[in-house]
Amino acid sequence: MFRLRRKRGKRRKKERKSGEEIKRLETGSEKKTTKRDREREREKKKKKKKKKKKKKKKKKKKKMEKEKRKEKEMEKEKDKKKKKKKKKKKKKKKKKKKEEEEEEEEEEEEEEEEEEEEEEEEEIF
Repeated sequence: MFRLRRKRGKRRKKERKSGEEIKRLETGSEKKTTKRDREREREKKKKKKKKKKKKKKKKKKKKMEKEKRKEKEMEKEKDKKKKKKKKKKKKKKKKKKKEEEEEEEEEEEEEEEEEEEEEEEEEIF
């Protein structure tokens, strides 16, 4: 009897060393997990890992899409500002051109008036 207990202890020690799982039941006795149980556990772990990976991938994809959207928006904003600036510049140029034309017209009118005055003066003399 003493030998059996000793052997059982050695077996447990070996099981722990080899990394085999020991399942504790409610009764308190120890039982080695069956091959089927281990397989089931392995499958569960694989499924969990796969699910986690999928979730991570989905999160990454969402993040990338968000980043792309943000980038696109910034690009749009940039283009909008550029367009506005261009429009403003064009308007300014147009205004300047118009003012120059008006000045030229005024100068021409003044010259004409001066010429007319000179002609009148000449007629008088």
